Amino acid sequence: PSHSSTKIQGTPQATPAVPPPGQVQHQNQSAFSTLELLGCAAFTGYASTLIWIATTSLFSSPGISMGLWGMMTGGLIFAQWGRIIEKLEMLVITGVSTVLFGFLPLLYLKTPLVTTLFLSLSQSFPMLSTPFWGVIVLASFGALGLVAVLSLFRLVYQLLRLLL
Repeated sequence: PSHSSTKIQGTPQATPAVPPPGQVQHQNQSAFSTLELLGCAAFTGYASTLIWIATTSLFSSPGISMGLWGMMTGGLIFAQWGRIIEKLEMLVITGVSTVLFGFLPLLYLKTPLVTTLFLSLSQSFPMLSTPFWGVIVLASFGALGLVAVLSLFRLVYQLLRLLL
């Protein structure tokens, strides 16, 4: 009697997909939509302008104030990129920081740009007779400026993507 050798073939083992050495996979992060990018830009512009006003008012050394401003703005951008701060948190942070500026004038009274803007606003619009409105106008311009810059870069990116 001859024994036939039969090979038992099992199911192939699934091996986990490993990305090539140069590529990193981000599983938890999805791409931002254009509307989300614009909202993040507006929030970052508004909040970073308030941070700049507060740091320049509280610290007499420009190096310290700019270092703190850069560190806090970088933290805001990183938190948005990692989706730690999203829509509701952005609204809460914006509201709380605006209220803080309303109740703590020491955060903005020593900033020369705020006082200059306050003087010109109070002459043109008597209803805006407190320096707090100068802070709101500056922060709003910061938000609008960053939205405009982001829109321009997004437009250039889309055009380059179509051409290449």
